[in-house]
Amino acid sequence: MKHTAVVVNSIFIQIKNKGKDFVVGVIYKPPDIDVAKFNEKIEEILKTLAKEHRPCYLMGDFNINLLRHDKHIPTKHFLETLLAYGFYPLINIPTRLTTESATPIDNIFTSVHDINTKPGVWITDISDHMPVFVMTSHKDVKAKTTITINKYVFNEETLNKFKNSLEIHDWSFLNNLTDILCIINFWIRYRSYMQSHFPVLIKL
Repeated sequence: MKHTAVVVNSIFIQIKNKGKDFVVGVIYKPPDIDVAKFNEKIEEILKTLAKEHRPCYLMGDFNINLLRHDKHIPTKHFLETLLAYGFYPLINIPTRLTTESATPIDNIFTSVHDINTKPGVWITDISDHMPVFVMTSHKDVKAKTTITINKYVFNEETLNKFKNSLEIHDWSFLNNLTDILCIINFWIRYRSYMQSHFPVLIKL
């Protein structure tokens, strides 16, 4: 009898809290599963999540060494697929330690672009995998019955201040654009300047 290996194990929950809800998914890729096949399943999951239009966190043991993204095409495709759907990795240090290697194969990917997010890795000897976590900013949000529209306000003054901030910022890290983490860092910095310089007009 032919045995079909499970490509991905996953479970998702939707958390609701005072009018604000988001999706949390836990994903596991068995180490013997081909990354290319896993990428196909991940894209199916991401397509489904995109229809939800909710903030999302994907975490787990992906068994994919992100440090190989510039040498291993399926790993590169894995990262590019997540980025294409607005997800970026929060963990950029090794999470599995052995006497012969240190690899970042456990991670948290999120579509929430918040510079106040605080990810980390617990140092423990329970196993050779380090637990990963993320702390997010939380504000009580009252349920609203009215529809609001948020728009950035652009004018000559705010544009000049925005341009000035970009000019004086140290962008030297962009010299290493082959590092995917540099690209992610650029996006976070750029978005933070937009949020700080362009006020948001709320229309009810």
